[in-house]
Amino acid sequence: MMDQAAARRFLATAYEEDDWIAVLVKSCQTGRVAQRVVPVSLAMSSTFLTWLAGEQAAGLNVFVSVNALRQTATRRRADVAALRHVFLDADQDGPPVLTTIAARRDLPPPSYVLHSSTGRVHVLWRVAGFGIDQAEALQKQLALEFGTDATATSAAQMTRLVGSWNHKYAPPTLVTIEYRDPDRAYAPDDFPSVRPLERRDPRTVRWSAVDRS
Repeated sequence: MMDQAAARRFLATAYEEDDWIAVLVKSCQTGRVAQRVVPVSLAMSSTFLTWLAGEQAAGLNVFVSVNALRQTATRRRADVAALRHVFLDADQDGPPVLTTIAARRDLPPPSYVLHSSTGRVHVLWRVAGFGIDQAEALQKQLALEFGTDATATSAAQMTRLVGSWNHKYAPPTLVTIEYRDPDRAYAPDDFPSVRPLERRDPRTVRWSAVDRS
């Protein structure tokens, strides 16, 4: 059964009260997908969580957007309203990745670590003051350095909902979380610096992270 209390606590911790987020359910067996872009307050409601629990009972996975979105029906990069997290998806060797992160003097400790399944973690830092290009560049560089999923670096990225069940593997795994320093929001200066590498078009900027240690 889905842990609705754990889901509600995560939503209350990870987002601002008036944020809107995407909530997506997906079946690995049939490919059926449904997405809702809703206020966090609605996502935390008993009615909404009961709907998600029903989808879970049918074998669907539950995901939420890492960042806050505009009040639209889509989840494109252009729909991101506010950067709430810097995000890494360690889809293998999660514990060694966490050990390596802890040894980095130029990185703050993660705000929370989400355990999506055995050995797999999502690392999240709560942030404020980041632009989309800047956050994505940092995520891409850190993914390269730590060997995490380099395709999971869009500002429109999803993570699994804490308290839900990961039905991708058998047997299903409960998605859990470690809250390490959830109340602090880190600024760009708390991370390795980013600088533009190349400007071919004013609408497109490529960035690279620079280790300031």
